[in-house]
Amino acid sequence: MQRGRFRDPALLEANTITVTAVEIGADLKHATAFVMPLGGANADTFLDALNRAAGFFRTELASRMELRYTPKITFKIDHSFDEAARIERLLQHETVRKDLLKRDDGDEEE
Repeated sequence: MQRGRFRDPALLEANTITVTAVEIGADLKHATAFVMPLGGANADTFLDALNRAAGFFRTELASRMELRYTPKITFKIDHSFDEAARIERLLQHETVRKDLLKRDDGDEEE
């Protein structure tokens, strides 16, 4: 992606995309790459462009690896950053903080 060898203008800024995880199916024929553009900007545009270019990525992968089957790649937005932020907000909520402080105080007495 950093080499920028794409015809799709939506991928010209592909170096701002982070691949956060890749899950490969048990049969090795399917792979899901979870991605997130820098700052989450234009996520849907990048996702559509990446899925349009999936054949290109599959060809590149096949030329670099010795596999019986080259997996079909599907790209999905990684929502784990949003989920982590949501959990952090919950942990900072006043009610939760009070409960956590009570728990810490109870541990010292034991």
